[in-house]
Amino acid sequence: MLAKAFKNIAFRFSSLKVPIVDVEPFLRGQGNCEKDCQTVAESLHKYGCLIIKDPRVNQQENSEFLDMMEKYFAKRAADLYQGRQVADIYPNYDFQVGATPEYTEKARTHEDLVKSYLPENKAFTPVPPPFDAKWRYFWNIGNPVDATPNQVPVDFPEWSTVMNRWGNHMIDGCNIVAEMAALGLGLQRDTFTKLMVDGPHKLAPTGSDLTKY
Repeated sequence: MLAKAFKNIAFRFSSLKVPIVDVEPFLRGQGNCEKDCQTVAESLHKYGCLIIKDPRVNQQENSEFLDMMEKYFAKRAADLYQGRQVADIYPNYDFQVGATPEYTEKARTHEDLVKSYLPENKAFTPVPPPFDAKWRYFWNIGNPVDATPNQVPVDFPEWSTVMNRWGNHMIDGCNIVAEMAALGLGLQRDTFTKLMVDGPHKLAPTGSDLTKY
C-alpha cells in the first residue's frame, strides 16, 4: 500500500509542468523580461515553487558543498556512535549555530489538524511525530541582527569559504526570484527584497546516515 502511494505521488510530481526560468536576461537587463516575471509569479502561485537557471552558479561549487557536508556528517556521526565527544554542538545556543545531532529535532504536533483530514489526505508520518534521525548544521549568511556568531569546525579549513559561497548563491537566487515575482504581480521591484535585508538568513544543510537508517 505504501509503495503504491509513493508511486502515485511520484507520478503526480512528474506530471507537473513546473517552469524553468533562465534569469540571465533579467540580470543583464536585456530585452523584455515581463513574460518571465509573470511566469515566476504564476509558478509560485500554482506550484509553490519554480526552477531557475542562474549563470552565477556552477556545478563544481555545488559538488564541493555537498562533498564537504557529507564528509563532515560522516566524521561527527562516527564520533557519536563510538561514544566520543562530538565537536560543534551548542545546545546553549539552542542549536541555532553549529551541528544538531540525530534524534534531537522533532516536528511540531498537529494531531487535531491531522485527524480532520479526509482518508485520502491522511498523513504518512506518525502522529505525534517521532524525533528525527537526521543531522543539521546552522550557518549564518550575511550579518543577521543579533545573530549568534558562526562556529567553524577546526578540522575543515575550507569551511567558511564553501559555506558562505553556497549560502550567498542561494540568497542571490532568492532575491532574483523575489524581484521577478514582485514585477510579475505588478508591484515595485523591491517590494519583497527590502523586507529581507538583515534578515536571519541561515544555511542549514541536513544529513542522514542511510547505512544505519
